[in-house]
Amino acid sequence: MAYISDLAKELNKKEEKVVEMLKVHGYLKENGDPRKATIDAGLMREDGFIYKKGFELFVEELRNER
Repeated sequence: MAYISDLAKELNKKEEKVVEMLKVHGYLKENGDPRKATIDAGLMREDGFIYKKGFELFVEELRNER
């Protein structure tokens, strides 16, 4: 489906900001890799590829954050 760069474009934010937001929400580890729970839930792959289910969830959760 997409990568963090695509998510950043959708949210109209910089990639670095989106990565930080995903870390705060617990989807990414501090090093930027997806957490096991994020992978197991079918939201992302280990290489950072975001599945459609994850993309929609992330957009919904992050859209109104600063």
